[in-house]
Order: sequence, then structure tokens, then C-alpha cells
Amino acid sequence: MIIFTPPARWIKVIRRDRIVTLGFVLLMAVVLGFVCFARTHSIGGVAWLILRAEPVPFLGFSAMIGSVVHVRNVARDIRWWKRNEWNKFKGQMEGTTVLRVPKGVNFFFHWIMIHSPHHVDMRIPMYNLELAALAIEKVYPDVAHDAPLRFKDFRRNTKACKLYDFDEGRWLTYRGAREVLASASSSTPTPS
Repeated sequence: MIIFTPPARWIKVIRRDRIVTLGFVLLMAVVLGFVCFARTHSIGGVAWLILRAEPVPFLGFSAMIGSVVHVRNVARDIRWWKRNEWNKFKGQMEGTTVLRVPKGVNFFFHWIMIHSPHHVDMRIPMYNLELAALAIEKVYPDVAHDAPLRFKDFRRNTKACKLYDFDEGRWLTYRGAREVLASASSSTPTPS
């Protein structure tokens, strides 16, 4: 959801989406509240039901989707580009990866880890993403990122990829970023 002031052409659509979303959340809370109070006569029970039915699932989903987006787009070998260097090919092919997960997981997550084809053409149905990924890898074997999803890789990338140095095209840890800043400030001549 856009929090900042959106471009003028989007204001009406975003305002409508916000109203519809907020209206649904409030309507759901009111209906759940009435049903729960009619059965339990407890304000605490109403609050507990609404908490379990709305914010807790939302926070769980947000944590899950945030982890998925992170693991697909943040790795030491995934390059990010400055705005003036970025182009569609770099964004579609070099900015994300295909992560191989155990059989059956793709069905429940709608093939979300096979993400490069989605960047290339969002109209590819989820059940054809695997075939599209194989076709892309055949044409661009040196560019396509394809790796198994392993917890140790997630942990290693999470530790190593804290800040991105767009000038050097590499991920830095916080310590590495401090070292880069220290060396840059020490090499800058002081005004006399």
C-alpha cells in the first residue's frame, strides 16, 4: 500500500482501494463482534476473536511474504542496479532467482519461488512457470539464477547482505559498510 502522496493519476484508485479495504476490515470486525458477543456476552472474548481473525493472520502473512520476497531477491550473487543503469532485462533476469523447493511445496505456494519467469511475463500461469524457467535457463544459462532453497543459504545471505553498494555492485555487511565509509572519509582531502 502506498503511504506517501501518490502521483495524481493514481490518487482516486488508491483512495478507493483504501476505503474498500478499511470497510471490509471494519465490517468483518463488527460482524465477528456481534456474533461473538451474542454467544459469549464477553467484551474480552470479542476483542480476542477479532485479534485472532484479523491482525494475527495479517501479520503472519506479512512475515511469510516478506521472507519469500527477501530470499528470492537478496543474495550475494544477485546484482541490483542504479536507476540510470537499470533496464528491463537486468530487472527481469538479474534481479531475482529460481529457488528449487521440495516437491509439493510449489503447489501450496503457487510456484512463487520460480520467480524469474514471472518477472519476464506476468501472464504466464503458475502451473507453467517451471517450463518457462527451464526455457529461460536454456537461452540464458550464464544469467539465470537457479539454486535449491536451503536454510543455510538464507542464513548466510541474511548475514552478508545488509546494505547494497550500488557503485561497486555488491552487498555489504554493516561492518563492511563502516569500513567503506571510513576509507572514503580518510581519502577525502580536508579543506584548508
